[in-house]
Amino acid sequence: MVTMDDLEGFKQEMEAAQADYEVLLLADAKHGFSNPQADVNAEKYGIDLGYQQSADEKSWEALQALLNQVF
Repeated sequence: MVTMDDLEGFKQEMEAAQADYEVLLLADAKHGFSNPQADVNAEKYGIDLGYQQSADEKSWEALQALLNQVF
């Protein structure tokens, strides 16, 4: 659960380190967005989680693209 300020700090650190990185922003995706049980767990434990199928699919595609590029 990262704030946009935290993200900006991370990006600045990566730039300073001259790291090859990419940030994928998934609109309205909550923590646990790729876990189909996230909504159940959110209710069960009273925390801000939520499954989001479109974000899950986009993140999976991005991971596959990265792995194909690296390997």
